[in-house]
Amino acid sequence: MLNFLRTLVLPLLSVVCATSAFAQLSLNTADTLYAWGAVSATEIVAYSGVRNNSDNPGNFRWVRTTNTQVGGWQTSICDINTCYLPNTDSADFTLNGRSNSNIDCHLYPNQVQGNGTVVVTVFEVSNRANAVTVVYRFSTHAAGLSYLGQMNLNAFPNPTQDWINLDIDLPMSQLVSANLHDLSGKSVRKFNLTSGRNLLDLSTLPLGCYLLTVTDQLYTACLRIMRN
Repeated sequence: MLNFLRTLVLPLLSVVCATSAFAQLSLNTADTLYAWGAVSATEIVAYSGVRNNSDNPGNFRWVRTTNTQVGGWQTSICDINTCYLPNTDSADFTLNGRSNSNIDCHLYPNQVQGNGTVVVTVFEVSNRANAVTVVYRFSTHAAGLSYLGQMNLNAFPNPTQDWINLDIDLPMSQLVSANLHDLSGKSVRKFNLTSGRNLLDLSTLPLGCYLLTVTDQLYTACLRIMRN
């Protein structure tokens, strides 16, 4: 009987331990992120992060496995240590138990319009099976941030708990539309806005980071909003 129980229990324990080890590293965001803006922007950032769910510190490595971009673009990765040069495709970092590291991707469009994808995999150096992958999808367009910036697009308080004021100074009284997305790219709220101050109710949304896209007849601008 004892030998039978050992035969039954030991393989189960092995599966549980292996599953636990593989689940120690996790993403703080969706596994696919979308970021977009005008070609005139200095940089466009897709924010992501990982968490070490183990009680013990670990040594981790991120590797940029895919970098498809239009000519003239540059992208760089930032982790808990620093922001690296665009030609850096891998780096190691240490993460304490139950703690987080950002894994952000920065796009420098350099006045170039187009679409591109960056894929980064993060894994534990001593256990490559303990890994996560995040996909960053970027898009730039010819018109946008600089135009609306001259018209004083402004949101406050930001971060907010419930309501946010969005000021739009348009050259004439006209309607504009706004679309609020979460970091996975899903549309969670739509608004019809006018020139001047608009009060947006975010009180029913989950806490986190959102992207607000404001569009008039010719131009589009993106604004990052935090609800905490």
